[in-house]
Amino acid sequence: MKIRPSDANLGQVDQWSFIFLVITLVPVAVIPFLGGIDDFFIEITFAILAFQSALLMVFVSGVFGKIYYLFSYFFFSITPWIQFKNSIVFWGFPRVLDNIFFEINLILIILNFLFLFSYLAGIRSRNKTPLTNSIEFLITKHQYKFLVLIVYLSGLIIFSLANFNSENLFFRTGGADRLEVNQITGLLLIPVYFLPFICVAYYLVSTKKTIFKVLILILPMVLVLFPTGLPRNFTALIYLTLLLITFPGLRAGNRLPFFLFIGLIFVFPLLENFRSYDANEYEFLPAYDFFLAPHFDSYQSFAIAYQHKIITFGYQLLGPLLFFIPRVCWESKPTGSGHFVANIFELPFTNISSNIYAEAYINFGLIGCIVFSIALGFFGGKFSYQIASNQESIPKKIVLYGAAAYFIYFLRGDLMSPTAYFLGFVFCVFFIWFFLQLINSPKKI
Repeated sequence: MKIRPSDANLGQVDQWSFIFLVITLVPVAVIPFLGGIDDFFIEITFAILAFQSALLMVFVSGVFGKIYYLFSYFFFSITPWIQFKNSIVFWGFPRVLDNIFFEINLILIILNFLFLFSYLAGIRSRNKTPLTNSIEFLITKHQYKFLVLIVYLSGLIIFSLANFNSENLFFRTGGADRLEVNQITGLLLIPVYFLPFICVAYYLVSTKKTIFKVLILILPMVLVLFPTGLPRNFTALIYLTLLLITFPGLRAGNRLPFFLFIGLIFVFPLLENFRSYDANEYEFLPAYDFFLAPHFDSYQSFAIAYQHKIITFGYQLLGPLLFFIPRVCWESKPTGSGHFVANIFELPFTNISSNIYAEAYINFGLIGCIVFSIALGFFGGKFSYQIASNQESIPKKIVLYGAAAYFIYFLRGDLMSPTAYFLGFVFCVFFIWFFLQLINSPKKI
């Protein structure tokens, strides 16, 4: 498969791209007429940011670029704009001043352009790499038996952690208590939740597979990793990764951003219904109030850090980098940045998101935002090209699909949990690969 630089930079632009663009611009035309606060200068910056995000999401190619601008569209422009008009303040934070809204929007517009330039540079850097023949991966009989064994054993462990109660598998707070474990044990058990899904992923990337063998693997996986019983970021990592593997066409053009666009509007609120087993009312269509809810507190976390000049000169970054050190061994270990900021203002609730630019600012100020944007764009471009070229090794392919699936939650933050979960996922990918190689090396052509 050959990829021309023009293909990698421009992507597929057709009539559906323009239709999708029109759909994304409808809120930009409607929000100014909603009731609430009217401030022309602030709202025009929100409109520019939304238009910039929508335009680049549709016309810039590559999985990571499209996901980044989809995130910017929802979490940096549309929902904060609605929240601004309704004077929404989350968690008891101080009110964000009007001039801060204006300044943050200008900063985000500039950072989005910096991401674009470095993203295209990342794609072009990969275009210089010569492409080789693709790898044909075949799961042998013995390898398949190993995958089945791991799926069922890890599934049994997950079921035991749910206290052998099916309600705990289907609801995030089920009808019975879950098995309690300490922090160190909990950290060590993170990979167990990835094993069933990764075994399924390896079989799905196999060149030859049968529906019957897929079902033997995937049915127990779905039962112990049911979407409504998992945190939404975990659900996205597992099921979106499998979708990207199973349906290669989803990675082409604007299918993925459109799929995620629909997911954020309909699936995201639907999964919220299952956070509590005792919920009496279930909403299957998103209400206007959903966009005023704290799920979209990401913008305010950045604005608050910027407004109050909260900078730690890199100390907060030690948390994600050294996440594997238990707090019992390091009492002063940094908490997540959302938790850190919440403690500064003595808020009663501390499980607060802190997006990638809030993290950058809290660590290194505006210089950190610029560096993070450039680095994020450059490596996003490289990874997008690698996914499009389809030339990477089998385990690296799975890691790349997982990274794409998890990218939106990495951007939302904070960095602590996504880093721990994703590195646990990467460890499991290569752990299973090691044993597949040990059992019977796959054939390469």
